[in-house]
Amino acid sequence: MDGTQFDAVIKRLSTTPLTRGKALRGMAASAAALVGVRLGAEPSAAAKNKERKIRICVCQSADVTTCQTKNKPKSKAKKTLQNKPCSYTGRCQLGVSGCIGCAPANNTQGSCLAGQLCNTGATCVAGCTPITNNPQGSCPSGQNCVITTGQTTGQCQNAVLGCSPPNSTQGSCLTGQICNANSNCVPAGCLNTANPQCSTNQICCPVGSASGGQCRGTLQSC
Repeated sequence: MDGTQFDAVIKRLSTTPLTRGKALRGMAASAAALVGVRLGAEPSAAAKNKERKIRICVCQSADVTTCQTKNKPKSKAKKTLQNKPCSYTGRCQLGVSGCIGCAPANNTQGSCLAGQLCNTGATCVAGCTPITNNPQGSCPSGQNCVITTGQTTGQCQNAVLGCSPPNSTQGSCLTGQICNANSNCVPAGCLNTANPQCSTNQICCPVGSASGGQCRGTLQSC
């Protein structure tokens, strides 16, 4: 019942002679109409107060495999974003976590420390990758990257003291030395007493010089 209808009812009651019974029935009908208006208004008020849901990407950690898109009421979504700092608003994006992890996430060292790999979940884990002609690979100094046959990555292990490779070449030894089968640097060339020595007008260049283990006319020419 709107205001105009209410005023018309009051005017009719005030100008029309009524018995007590008619007056009571009229008041009851008016009360019912008012209650009907109130009850009819309740659903729209509840609908107005219903909380809107928003879409968020819930990530348990920097590992993108823990991320999942969810729709939550705005207040609950806000709490989730506060309690799970790796989560973010909107639909989950492929390979993206709300936390800053390592990069690139392709099982190489990337932004991780030496002796670690950045896995596909953008997390640094223990491991190493090889480097051509360098047994250390991506390991820290003093360690070698040991890779199992058929694998592309390995684990760092403490390097064996001595030279490498142990194949009677200079390897990691100084000039004038070779790395023998026991991974020891031994004299080479004229420095090896088992080899023929230089002639009387030559000298044997010392270990570490450019021509170590070779015969030269003067020391300056070594």
